[in-house]
Amino acid sequence: GTISFMLPSDQRYVENSFDASINYMVASTNSRSDTDLRFRNLCGYLRLRLYGDDVSVSNIYLYSNSGERISGMATVNPLSDNGLELNMSEYSNSYINLNCGEGVKIGATADEATDFWFIVPPVLLESGFQIYVYSEKPQQLYLYLLVF
Repeated sequence: GTISFMLPSDQRYVENSFDASINYMVASTNSRSDTDLRFRNLCGYLRLRLYGDDVSVSNIYLYSNSGERISGMATVNPLSDNGLELNMSEYSNSYINLNCGEGVKIGATADEATDFWFIVPPVLLESGFQIYVYSEKPQQLYLYLLVF
């Protein structure tokens, strides 16, 4: 069958990790008698490492440059080879907001950089993406980007 789920546009900051409540996994088998369930993550991870002098981050937005849908309603269909296919709904969004609540004070140096994790669907971003970081006051930030 098909599984429908919501990958929220508004994700929650979790210190040194991602929001596990939206880290969806699915397993499929070829028959009901097959009890060897091999769960697979439906999405991947984008980790940003930020640092700057006396900076507190309130929100980080990730936008797809070509309007690819990266949050919202999605469906998962099992494939005949035990693989999975994820499709984003036409009503989904082309952004994800990482909400940092009252703000997260980031490290001042590269060695003290603070990690921010996004959960992102397996979507090809034809023209790449943009990241907007919001803080209480304009400051210079430094960024490392890692995709898993």
